[in-house]
Amino acid sequence: CKLPIQYILITIVAMALDCRIIVVSSELSDISVAVFSLIALIYPLKWPGTFIPILPTSILTMLDAPFAYLIGIHSSAADAMISIDRYFVVNIDFHYCASVGMEDFPSNVLKYIDERVDSIKKLINRYSPIFPYVQIQKQIRLFIRDLFGIVYGIEKTDDFRQISKHFDKWKSVPSEEFQAIFSQTQFINGFI
Repeated sequence: CKLPIQYILITIVAMALDCRIIVVSSELSDISVAVFSLIALIYPLKWPGTFIPILPTSILTMLDAPFAYLIGIHSSAADAMISIDRYFVVNIDFHYCASVGMEDFPSNVLKYIDERVDSIKKLINRYSPIFPYVQIQKQIRLFIRDLFGIVYGIEKTDDFRQISKHFDKWKSVPSEEFQAIFSQTQFINGFI
């Protein structure tokens, strides 16, 4: 309820890319709800990076860590993000997310996100006023599975052999192409 569905899906793609993800809000309760919700949405997959629901201000230098993380910080500490060169931020108070110092996702990935937003909105509206958590979680799993099809150009994403073949092809290619970056993350390796 704090972020548009499009931004939630974009954040899940950032998670799939092992980004350094910072969730910011002026309300500590909103931060913890957001970070735990992101972890719950990708279940049964596990977040392979560091997970700190609320980072104490005394150790803000942790934001400079060179590995994947999902960290919540109070907005009063947001100035600490200035020193970080590449990260993904989710601002709960202003209802947006953005990648900082990184290229935007490819247009086919962004188009795919837009297409899935409508189906999730319809699902939520159909069950309103009850939030259909189990159905949303299934949609997120399908979203992640079908993301392989978008990234690798596969039509049948339920054919694990095809996904595995493309993953194996790209996982050790030293390249800045999105397929290679996607295939070389801990998150995707855990999925496979």
